[in-house]
Amino acid sequence: MKTPPPRKQSAAPAAVGADPCVCPPAGEHMGSPLRWVQPPRLSSEQPAGTPMDPGDFKAEVLKWAGRIGVATKEVHLRPMKGKWASCSSSGRLSFNLELLAQPAAFRADAIVHELLHLKVPNHGRLFKTLKKAVLSGE
Repeated sequence: MKTPPPRKQSAAPAAVGADPCVCPPAGEHMGSPLRWVQPPRLSSEQPAGTPMDPGDFKAEVLKWAGRIGVATKEVHLRPMKGKWASCSSSGRLSFNLELLAQPAAFRADAIVHELLHLKVPNHGRLFKTLKKAVLSGE
């Protein structure tokens, strides 16, 4: 019996506005290949602008945390190769440094997404409904 060839990973970066989450789809378990979302690179069509100040970004995260009603223990900015952000169940949030140069609406989407994981650990209907409600009330 032949072994099927390995799945090819998509090399195309995610577009701004795409879901920044890199979690596996529901039903996939440990050992399943993950499809990592690459942060978009700024092109000549998209003005680079000045990246946001890291202190202002952390203040933005805390503002959203207050609106959502969650407590963050730590907020970190660091280089990340394959995702926009991650969070731990203890309240530690890590964000990709490249997020500082993204449009405000995209930053808000990534921030709200991670903060909501402190309330809802999965991407089910409740998570999606809360995310939509929070972002529509900007």
